[in-house]
Amino acid sequence: MNRNKPSAVLPGNGVALSVAATAASFIYVSSLCYLSFISAGSLGELYRRTGIGGDDILHIMSFVALGFVLFASFSTYFYRRVVESPRAWSVFVSAILAIVIELVQVSMPTRHASFFDLSLHASGILIFYYASIVFQKRRAKAVISNNRKEVDLTLK
Repeated sequence: MNRNKPSAVLPGNGVALSVAATAASFIYVSSLCYLSFISAGSLGELYRRTGIGGDDILHIMSFVALGFVLFASFSTYFYRRVVESPRAWSVFVSAILAIVIELVQVSMPTRHASFFDLSLHASGILIFYYASIVFQKRRAKAVISNNRKEVDLTLK
């Protein structure tokens, strides 16, 4: 390993971050599945107690958040060696989870599956996809502008 050139990812810290991000992803997916599979009466009680309205917004935002949690996990040291495109894998896993949730709800007497819910999940996944591209472009512009400032300083 070249000591003069700083490493973008440190193996020791990268593994710890990978484990933490994977644990966060697992906890989030488990929570999302639990909330998707509990009885509608219990969920209605939860909404009434917390004052949360707009079930549709929750469908969308839960999958936007899922995309970012998975993206953070797939972007860590461990997964970068295996996964070439963390964004694509995040979209793929989110889409599979959305389909599985709706398919399982078909067989549950206390829940109902709907194509509308599936389209809300897809909307959340698309919002994640485009937001992650925008964030990446802004980050790239910031890095480029910082590098130009460093170059300008060295030339003077």
